[in-house]
Amino acid sequence: MLSTLSSRLSPLLSARSRLLSKSRLLSTSAARPGPLAWYMRKLESHPVLTKSLTSGVIAGSGDVFCQLLVHRNARPAAGGAGFALDSRRAARFAFLGLALIGPVSHLWYGFVMRLLPGGGLRVNAQRVLLDQGLFANLFIPTMFTSSKLLEGHSLETAVRDLKASYFDIYTSNLLLWPAAMAFNFSMVPPQFQVLFSNAVGLVWNSYLSFMANDNGKGGGEGEKGEKVAKAKA
Repeated sequence: MLSTLSSRLSPLLSARSRLLSKSRLLSTSAARPGPLAWYMRKLESHPVLTKSLTSGVIAGSGDVFCQLLVHRNARPAAGGAGFALDSRRAARFAFLGLALIGPVSHLWYGFVMRLLPGGGLRVNAQRVLLDQGLFANLFIPTMFTSSKLLEGHSLETAVRDLKASYFDIYTSNLLLWPAAMAFNFSMVPPQFQVLFSNAVGLVWNSYLSFMANDNGKGGGEGEKGEKVAKAKA
């Protein structure tokens, strides 16, 4: 049994070793000129600011992506009307990425790695359970409600819409994030964990953006957009 488990874990350990080797190479190349080297230096010198700015760009892009998907699926009903970007909506999500997603993710991942150091399946499973059992159930309502408040809704409306949407959001979350975070906590070097979650979040933030902005809208664009967003999540 141990030999079977060892043979199954061997490819994962080898992959992690390669990732760590690449991470060391990237760190070594940080002294060289170029955009990647500049980004690496900023990760080392200003980790929170760098990750927050990156999160802002990706969160805003996720909302633009969501708007494009909804428009594409609503275009036949709209008579082929051209796409009109809601720049204020995208800016709200970019702000949430900058002020909320980036810094909170940086602090949370650091806390988890310090609280549960080491490696192995058991430790990684504990990290994922902590992340999805505690963090997700705090962060999703915070993100959703913050988006609603920035949109100009009252707290009462935000809470009402959250109650109406939370089950769908959290069950969709469980289809994506446990596997993503298992990989993130076990395979990705700590300095790149926020960046990895940002990449996954490009899809997830599109879904959250839709749920926060189209909750309660019936027919046409809302229904079709919801199907697309849920499929992507």
